[in-house]
Amino acid sequence: SGWQAGLFDLAGKLPIQLQEQGNLLILDDPEQHPQALTRLLSALARQQPDYRLRILLVSRRDASVWRDKLDSLGLVLFAEVPLQALSQIDSYLLFTQAREHAARILHYQTPTTISAEHFQLWLKSSPEQYRLPLHLIATALNSLDQPAWEQLTGIQVIQTLVRQEQARLRRLALARGWEENSLIRLQMLAIIAQGLDAQAILNLARQPQLELGLPQQALLDELQNLGVYSAQSIAPIKPDIVAAAWTANVFEKRPDLAATWLGAALEQAADIPQALQSLANLILDTRHTVHATWHDDWLTELAKGQPERCKRFSKGLNVNYLATNLTPLSIACTRNLLTQTKSQPEQARLLRNLSGHLAQSGDRTAGLIAIQRAVKIHEALANTSFVAYGSDLALSLITLSNRLIESGDHSAGLTAIQRAVEIYEQLANTNFTAYGPDLAMSLNNLSIHLAESGGHAAGLTAIQHAVEIREQLAKTNVAAYGPILASSLNNLSIHLADSGNRAAALTTIQRAVEIFEGLVKTNFAAYGPDLAISLKTLSNRLAENGDRAAALTAIQRAVEINKQLAKTNFATYGPNLAGSLNNLSIGLSGSGDRAAALTAIQRAVEINKQLAKTNFATYGPDLAISLNSLSNRLAKSGNRATSLTAIQRAVGIRETLANANFTAYGPALANSLNNLSNRLAESGNSAAGLTAIQRAVKIYEQLANTDFAAYWPDLAISLNTLSIRLAENDDLAAGLTVIQRAVEIYEGLVRENPAVFEPKLAGSLANLADYWAQSAKVTNAVEIVQRAIRLITPYAIEGTTYADWLITMKQNLAKYQALE
Repeated sequence: SGWQAGLFDLAGKLPIQLQEQGNLLILDDPEQHPQALTRLLSALARQQPDYRLRILLVSRRDASVWRDKLDSLGLVLFAEVPLQALSQIDSYLLFTQAREHAARILHYQTPTTISAEHFQLWLKSSPEQYRLPLHLIATALNSLDQPAWEQLTGIQVIQTLVRQEQARLRRLALARGWEENSLIRLQMLAIIAQGLDAQAILNLARQPQLELGLPQQALLDELQNLGVYSAQSIAPIKPDIVAAAWTANVFEKRPDLAATWLGAALEQAADIPQALQSLANLILDTRHTVHATWHDDWLTELAKGQPERCKRFSKGLNVNYLATNLTPLSIACTRNLLTQTKSQPEQARLLRNLSGHLAQSGDRTAGLIAIQRAVKIHEALANTSFVAYGSDLALSLITLSNRLIESGDHSAGLTAIQRAVEIYEQLANTNFTAYGPDLAMSLNNLSIHLAESGGHAAGLTAIQHAVEIREQLAKTNVAAYGPILASSLNNLSIHLADSGNRAAALTTIQRAVEIFEGLVKTNFAAYGPDLAISLKTLSNRLAENGDRAAALTAIQRAVEINKQLAKTNFATYGPNLAGSLNNLSIGLSGSGDRAAALTAIQRAVEINKQLAKTNFATYGPDLAISLNSLSNRLAKSGNRATSLTAIQRAVGIRETLANANFTAYGPALANSLNNLSNRLAESGNSAAGLTAIQRAVKIYEQLANTDFAAYWPDLAISLNTLSIRLAENDDLAAGLTVIQRAVEIYEGLVRENPAVFEPKLAGSLANLADYWAQSAKVTNAVEIVQRAIRLITPYAIEGTTYADWLITMKQNLAKYQALE
């Protein structure tokens, strides 16, 4: 009551008049008008907040795209509302009403009643997409004259409709002596161009390479008489699924003309950015709904040798979060434009965009070369005018850092992000309001890269600085910066824990959880995922501080939140659910509930299997992680055979990933080989276990040679395991050498970070003591295990793993003293 509501045409005039009581603005397919959307949102953000405003974006794009855009404007109360299938009752009502209505319009006899029970049986055996209104109505129409309507899939119904309409147009064309597919192809061109006006139709008809076969004289009159052309245009077919099936049918018959048709149609589009976004949706529907072929070569071909075309397309391609389907076209056009422009700022901008799209397409080497060129240009520009080009240089350096790290050059990647931070610091000193957020963002990235390279102390300093900045920003605008502050606190907690300051790490994550709890009360859809992530971190911190019961409660709550989110959007939140189930499994195992721990990790494996079936590159690594954990749970439950099978599968997945990208997945492969070694030994095959751990050590040696700080801790762990395998295989001399090397590595690491590595040094010393005891040097064993006990005691908080270690060490000490 009192609100005004309406569907707003983004192609219309801006801004709009808002009323004080309340305004509901509905924007359909906003991705088709990205520039107009940005102008509208900017205009709304500038107006005084003396009115209530809700904006409904009806979009196919990922919700994060719109969240970021709204966040940047301070419009932050954001909720994702996934389109859901109808209930069984609503599905039946729509189906029966559609049949009855269609029968009246088409003058059919009153259709026989299909009982609710009959309908529900069909619906239950059909994919969930059949509850979508379009499929239900199409199926209802076909049921009027198709006795076997239950056997038709949803897409078969759509394709039948397309074939019937194309047959009608074919008959009309042949009756006038035109090329039989002329009208079908003309309609296809209207789909791609998002409509054809009179001039566009005439322009296309004059291009023989399109093979339309239309007459040159009185064409518009002829089309109007046929009912194809009305209101001064040919409209695109709606809905989009039918348009995709129509286009796929035409392209399937003449794939050699696909690129030619695409280029010609887009050239005639009245709004090229809108047409390109519609094309992205068309490709999506063709591949995933119609299940037809779409070749990326068609997109690259239409850009070849067409610089003017690429200039016109650039407005629709130079947008944030470009649809993945358009990446090949963007790459081709950007490369084309680079050969045409002599403006250095423009070249650098194009190269930075090209780098991102190349990396997205999987060509990381070319992506790295492109951003290196961009940085070189921005360096020269910033030398002449730092104020004008400093921020551009910093942004390019951040992109360079990402490309270098993706290619395995962590050291150079770290240097690049450090330079970006220095630039933003210089800019923020003169204009904190403008550059403070960028500085905090770059510090956050720097802290992550430092931690990955072993620089935990420097990483902690960086994230602390980022938190300080976001604290300051949140004081003036908590709505905009509160969520970002909470995310930074989550990262700070992880860094504090890595540095050994567990108490501060716990306090920090509790504050992050508190912020997200408050945000979730008003907007669960927007901040539920962030709360779940923070609860997962909180669970880890509580466990490290010995409070296993509270840790288990926190991770159970994270799992429940992720379950709720995954029910409505499995593709987005299924991975989060699997990750939290993995942690739940660990917590349950630590509390002694092995059966429940096994159930939780089995569910995580099932989810990751489902995700990896459709996208192995993205979810294969997660599947391997969950299989690793499953192997551990099975081993603790005494199921050694199945445990061995699980870890062997994890190793197989990581072998595949490491063969394609050793830098990224070599460490994970070595980790799984370490676990495989333990499983093989537990199964009685210690010789094979020795081979597995030797291979893991070799991988870590290779990695440590290029990045000492990052991989020496992992090398020390694998040397520990290798020493145990050597002892089992009666090679005490080699085993002693290996464990002594592990102790030496930990001695060096302790000097850098005692709080983190003293407990691990204690573990290696305990293994070394065992070697001396086996070698009949019991006095040495006693002295070394006493040192291990002194090291571990400060960390042995009740309820933690280190407390269990201390008990074992004291038992070993008593055993050695008895032997002495």
